[in-house]
Amino acid sequence: MDSLKHYISEFDFDKDTRNIQTHLIQELAQLDDSPLTAFYTDFYTKSYNNSSAQAKVLQVIAQKRDKASAKLLLELMETDLPLLSNTLEINLIFRPYRDSLPLANELFPKLLDFSNISEYKAPIFSLLAKLQARGIIKPKVYKKFKTQILNDAKIKLKRQFAKDLQSTSSRRHTSRYNRANTQVLEHYVTLLYPFKKEREVQNFYALLEQVRNPEIRTTYVALLAENGIQIENKELTELAADINSRLLLFTKFRKGNHLNLFPEKFRSQKWLSEALLYQGGAPFSTKDSVTFVGEKELAYNGKKLTGYYFKKRNTDDYDQNFNMHLLVFENGKGLQTKPYYENEGMRIEDTDTDATVIDYVTEEFLLKNRQRAQVYRPNGYGGGYGFHH
Repeated sequence: MDSLKHYISEFDFDKDTRNIQTHLIQELAQLDDSPLTAFYTDFYTKSYNNSSAQAKVLQVIAQKRDKASAKLLLELMETDLPLLSNTLEINLIFRPYRDSLPLANELFPKLLDFSNISEYKAPIFSLLAKLQARGIIKPKVYKKFKTQILNDAKIKLKRQFAKDLQSTSSRRHTSRYNRANTQVLEHYVTLLYPFKKEREVQNFYALLEQVRNPEIRTTYVALLAENGIQIENKELTELAADINSRLLLFTKFRKGNHLNLFPEKFRSQKWLSEALLYQGGAPFSTKDSVTFVGEKELAYNGKKLTGYYFKKRNTDDYDQNFNMHLLVFENGKGLQTKPYYENEGMRIEDTDTDATVIDYVTEEFLLKNRQRAQVYRPNGYGGGYGFHH
């Protein structure tokens, strides 16, 4: 192992081979059970101009998942911080703590000293918000950072209002960027709530109620439900009726055991399936059209299932024909947000009827594990094959 340590620390890796160095750091952590504190500390300090290597060191330390490694992590971060344009590498440092919140608690409040650095703001406040929501950390621990959080929250809120004024098409093209920015504001909504009686915080929440972003609105409503605050039925119905916020509201209410507040009209697999059609992709807009066609009892591999059929299209698309979508769920498992199977959509030809294409997509599902089997369509081009969970 000494030779590997020597190679990691002494070999002159250029910018094209530094990925080899980070790989070796990971390998060392997996192969050597002996204490590596001295090596990591020395190597980390010497790697001032190599943020990739520093980030990898912090990642392997975090993966140890014990109090000693958490202490070492903070000590090294205090010495120097890796700054990377690829924020995923920064997020990976903190990933192990998201699954071990009592250990994550050991990082605070010291970790907050680094929260004013843009690359670290989101993962740090994400972790803190999770701890606060679970009642593991008390608001007094981060109270001295309240002004910083509130000021940044106001700026994020201002930017969110600007995003809300964008056209839907503009939001489609920047949805990933917008999501990254709204996540931090969502964390602030959670973190500031214990201070809601203070005038400036009250003003923040008053303005927050004007935000149209589905993630932020549902986070705030779920927070109110968690704290026993009455929510207007009009607000709940509006959120459940909106395809872009329906699944978010359902998921957050279910997580907090507040599904009794979810409007009964939309509390069915049909309505959740409709919302699932837009999960992870472009949000539903006025240019979109989606119609529920029907549901059918199915059986596959001895499982009793129900299929939900929708046809959808977007008027901005060059091809103006509808596509038939099928989502399949296992019976007897209650309301589900992960389908057993979902196809990619099958084009409905001008000569097709809905009933005919329902038969096609159903057959496609039943043949999904037969590699050479294909759905025969005398007047069509076939369709995308689905996936199953």
